Amino acid sequence: MRTLPIRLAPQPGEALDSWWEATAHRLGTNTIDVLTSIGLLPRDACQPTQSGVLSRLVTLLDADQAATIAWSAGLTPVQAHAMTLARYDGQAHVIDTHRRRVEARHVWGRARGSRYCPACLAESGGRWRLSWRLGWSFACLDHHLLLVDACPRCRRTPRHIAVTTRLPLAPGHCHSPSENDAPPARCGQPLAEVPALTLAAQGPVLAAQTLIEEVISCGQAAFGIYQDYPQPSLALFGDLRALACILLRRVPDRLAGFVPPEILALHQQPPPAVRRSFDPVEETRPGRLAPQRAATAALAVSATLHVLGHGDVHQAGAALRHLISDADGSIPLKPDLHWRHTSPLFEAVCIATLAPRLKGVDQLRYRTLDRLPSRPGRSAKIRVAERAGKTPTQLWPAWSARLSPADGALSRTIRPALSCYLLLIGGTRSFSSASRLLRAPVTEKVGSHLTFRLMQRGHFNASVAA
Repeated sequence: MRTLPIRLAPQPGEALDSWWEATAHRLGTNTIDVLTSIGLLPRDACQPTQSGVLSRLVTLLDADQAATIAWSAGLTPVQAHAMTLARYDGQAHVIDTHRRRVEARHVWGRARGSRYCPACLAESGGRWRLSWRLGWSFACLDHHLLLVDACPRCRRTPRHIAVTTRLPLAPGHCHSPSENDAPPARCGQPLAEVPALTLAAQGPVLAAQTLIEEVISCGQAAFGIYQDYPQPSLALFGDLRALACILLRRVPDRLAGFVPPEILALHQQPPPAVRRSFDPVEETRPGRLAPQRAATAALAVSATLHVLGHGDVHQAGAALRHLISDADGSIPLKPDLHWRHTSPLFEAVCIATLAPRLKGVDQLRYRTLDRLPSRPGRSAKIRVAERAGKTPTQLWPAWSARLSPADGALSRTIRPALSCYLLLIGGTRSFSSASRLLRAPVTEKVGSHLTFRLMQRGHFNASVAA
């Protein structure tokens, strides 16, 4: 392969397709000529058959492709790989290496398209940052602006399809096909001139974006509920995605305090009445996929970080309970609901949220007073059976005296009932099955009455903790 006659160094954090477009512009040629000269496209390349190939190149390069770019453009293979989305693989999203695309259903991965900051485009001469393609990018920390989602002229999402054309392309302009003209005409809107919403320097949106970028940079979350139990960044993003699903679907009005009113208004804008072929498809289950609007992402991330930023899971559960509780006090969550790609701390927050609404037996089963409440595991039955072999039919007298109601009621049944309580902790058995396992002379009705008396006397939580 021949080297390029003029070499253009990539800017820090620049995307691969932005670099080759800037190179083509510097050479006074088009992207097809540049890519064929580098060796990334065959000599007979044409746009309809090569756009998917180019999208995969922006996502992931193999060793030969990176070496080819390095040789032709005077870069190193490391620089070439750093301009692809593989740079964030395992930290901010997951890449299917076989298909060479971002998993859209895994922690807000964005398979296509890019947001942008008009001020950054103006300063850099139209160079696009790779991080704008992430589902977790919604604000520019350099210029304190909310990222823009689409071109105001054609309403398409920029970079949705990798563009190859034999026409010169101006960096920083919209390269989407023109709505009124036949291809290969392009929209041509100068995106550096698009107005963007200014954000408060000390506001929650920029604080949320700063924390997100710090987590991606170090690959670990160690704030709030994670300070004693650090988690990989991908686990945090799984928690944020699951929590965003809960908040965006049920309580949009209660999130008004987490973002400026302008962002809330952008989030609540209705979709277009008439959908055209290039309009983005509205998500019917908000939060499941990466939000199409930067305002929605800013709202969801700011609210979820408010919950997860508390000192422990019980405080986080109380904050979430306040946000999602219905008028009658019910909570639209289930303790046995399984969330994909989340950390054990998210499960603990959900159980802590539901703890006041759970029955006494379930509070024992889910260990609601533990530092990390959890569902019974697969080996719960085995562990409970082992515990039953070490537990007397009637709890030891010294402990029974400590845990009995103050009035001494139920003295003949409290000791076997408390033994049954021990088998309920972290298990899946009912009170009746625990009683049969211990051959205890108590029924489920007796256990319910004991729970009621302990709650009535204000001793239930202390007894459960013990």
